[in-house]
This record gives sequence, C-alpha cells and structure tokens, in this order.
Amino acid sequence: MNGRPLGITIIAWLYIVAGTAFLATQGPVLLEPNLIRDALTTIGSTIPLYLFQTGLISIAMALCGIGMLKGQFWSWWLGVFLEGNTIVFSIYSLIIVGASFPLMHQLKQVVPLVIAVVVLIYLFREKTMSFFQIKKPVLASTLGVVFAVNLGAVLLLGALRV
Repeated sequence: MNGRPLGITIIAWLYIVAGTAFLATQGPVLLEPNLIRDALTTIGSTIPLYLFQTGLISIAMALCGIGMLKGQFWSWWLGVFLEGNTIVFSIYSLIIVGASFPLMHQLKQVVPLVIAVVVLIYLFREKTMSFFQIKKPVLASTLGVVFAVNLGAVLLLGALRV
C-alpha cells in the first residue's frame, strides 16, 4: 500500500467504479437516443455532445482512480480538475438550468456539489498532497486555474449547443 491514505483508496475506487459504470451505461443511449433526447433538449445539449462529454469524463475518472491507487502525481491534478468540473457544472445546473426543472431535481444537484467540495478539501490536505508528492501549491492559484478551465468548458459547451 506504500502509505496510501485510506481516503485516497476510497476515492480512487469510487472513480474507477463510477467512470466504468458511466461509460458502460452509454450503450442504451447509442442504441436508442430518444431515451434522453427530451432531457437534453431541455438543457440545451445534443446527443453527440452528451456522449462526448460523458465518455471523456468517464475515461478520465477511471484513469484518475488507477493513477491514484499508484500514487501518480498527475492523478492528483486530474482529481482536482474532476472535482472542480463537478462543482462548476453543479452550480451551472442549479443556476442556469435549475429553473426549468422541479425542486427535487435541483436538490439532487446539491449532493454532488457537496461531495465534490469535501473531496476537493481532502485532496488539499497536507498528508494527501504529500502522498502524491505535491509541493504545497498556492491554493488560490491552483483552484483559480482549475475553475477558470472548467468555467471556460461550460461556456464553450454552451456555445456548441446551437
């Protein structure tokens, strides 16, 4: 185990399972795209864009989990990016898209938001950063870059949905 924190083991396996499951569940969408067409239209997305986003994030999650189990430097950064992505897209969903959906859907967006914040805080703990051999980055600049990239992705994807 090489001194891997238990929290990293848990997060890594969750990434691997979730990434693999998300990727595996895209089969029905490919076979019968009408299953989600209405939902995607409501949020202003398209099936190809949805499949690209989901596929990319799913693969990134699985790779991140594998890298975390091995203590790879890059997996810490990918984990920070993925959690930042979850936070930005959850807030986007709550603010921009939320008005189109019932209250229960909006409440469902809060759960991933809270989990992402907790995981992000955990990833910035000194013991966690030490395991990945991260040299105490300046917290504000690291998070600033992560959120700027994710916000740019939200704006770009919003522009692509025409």
